[in-house]
Amino acid sequence: MLLAAGSWHLRGCIIPTLQLLAYRGQFCELTNSHRDTIRALLHQLILDTQVEVREASWLVTSGFVQLHGPTERDRTLEWATRHSKKKSTVVERHAAALSLSGLMMLAPYDVPAWLPDVVERLAKFSNEPQPIKRTVTKAFQDFKRTHQDNWSANKLRFTEEQQEIIANTQEPPPGYV
Repeated sequence: MLLAAGSWHLRGCIIPTLQLLAYRGQFCELTNSHRDTIRALLHQLILDTQVEVREASWLVTSGFVQLHGPTERDRTLEWATRHSKKKSTVVERHAAALSLSGLMMLAPYDVPAWLPDVVERLAKFSNEPQPIKRTVTKAFQDFKRTHQDNWSANKLRFTEEQQEIIANTQEPPPGYV
């Protein structure tokens, strides 16, 4: 199977095909076993040793969660929590940060009740080594950009501590990629 391939290029080639299969669910209901298989494949890809594969697969994971609703969102949050422990490897913590940033993307212009908790969890990764720090910085940049127009109303959904966390997420220095 391609997931066991030695080349990360081959493992990355699975992502577009998996995206088509995952998004097929919006037109016809997937069986539970198909949904479980796609979820397992996405989790395996987001835990890949190659950062390019992880970063390419988190967008598909986010879309998969969006298509399958609150239950899938809760599963993803639980999965990210299991992989975000300090004793976890950098790859596992990066996968957790990617998953949380994918959840943040699900609400680009509003703040549903579940989002403040996700924002707070993701902020805990802000002092991690690269590539985790880059993922967190990008997620908060996108969050601030998409929520700035309605921030006066949206910020009321966050506690003062959470507002401070959002305000204190550092902008990258000029020229930072």
